[in-house]
Amino acid sequence: MPVPAPLPRPYRSDRDAARSVSDIVELLDVTREAARQRASAGPASTSQLRLTYVAGRQPRIRMRALAQLLDAVAPSITRLCDRLEVSGFLERHPSPGNSHELTRS
Repeated sequence: MPVPAPLPRPYRSDRDAARSVSDIVELLDVTREAARQRASAGPASTSQLRLTYVAGRQPRIRMRALAQLLDAVAPSITRLCDRLEVSGFLERHPSPGNSHELTRS
């Protein structure tokens, strides 16, 4: 009975295999980051539009007042403002009294 031929090994060593896996992981990270950046440059959400509208009508407004006007909790408004600031839609300036105030950019 003939002995089957051994299967070809795609890698010479475990080190070569580990290097290839590392390269694939790095490529996936780069692809994920590029997709995330493209997605964040997409259209604004309804919440973002509402926030920029309210901030645009009241150029200097405290975060707490903004949360009350939008009927939202402060942490979610802060995160939303963070994203809008990164995208260039809002600028935050220190308030002499407390916290931050928002202005349109």
